[in-house]
Amino acid sequence: MIVTVRNPWDRSHHERGDARSDAIRPFGAWSDVRLVTAARASYHAESRLSAPPFLINVAPMAEPMDAPSATITRWWRRLHGLPGGRLVFSWMIGRMAPYTGSMGARVVDLEPGHAIWTLRDRRPVRNHLRSVHAVALVNLAEVASGTAMLAGLPAGTRGIVRGISIEYLRKARGTLTAECRCSPPAVTQDTDFPVTADVRNAAGEIVARAVVTWRLSPRS
Repeated sequence: MIVTVRNPWDRSHHERGDARSDAIRPFGAWSDVRLVTAARASYHAESRLSAPPFLINVAPMAEPMDAPSATITRWWRRLHGLPGGRLVFSWMIGRMAPYTGSMGARVVDLEPGHAIWTLRDRRPVRNHLRSVHAVALVNLAEVASGTAMLAGLPAGTRGIVRGISIEYLRKARGTLTAECRCSPPAVTQDTDFPVTADVRNAAGEIVARAVVTWRLSPRS
């Protein structure tokens, strides 16, 4: 991936004819990561608004992502310990899957075969009963499943969701936490592999349980 990082409120580089802040650099450059996190920290120190004062435009590199496990794990390890790093990682996942990014979920923890995500209870994700919408719960469970699975895929294996079933156990209100644990097997042929993701409320009660079936295939 490559990333363009630009602060639209900073006009100093235009005044001095310096276009460096608009340069496109590899997203792996630590300078860009620090710029993103520093900009966010600086902004929140000066304002209570929620929107960050910088733009992040992520575009795919010319080469395909042949090792999603290694890529996702590498970026998590680089970002999660930095101020705002988990938020930036969540944005990255949201850019990879824009519909998933639209609900505003945030990653809490990630390791191969294990992921935890949270979702705040707010109006855009609610239904007419003032609880979190059923489809938002599916989305939250799916992203927990997806990141746990992709982070744990053996080298040379790819995965895609083949089916999802979900059971709603109670109304979902307040901040929700989705967790998935799985142990992806070594794959030599197309294999359907189901994993479970639980969504809990702040009291630790399970409000929804999803079973996500992944089709795992060896890369040709």
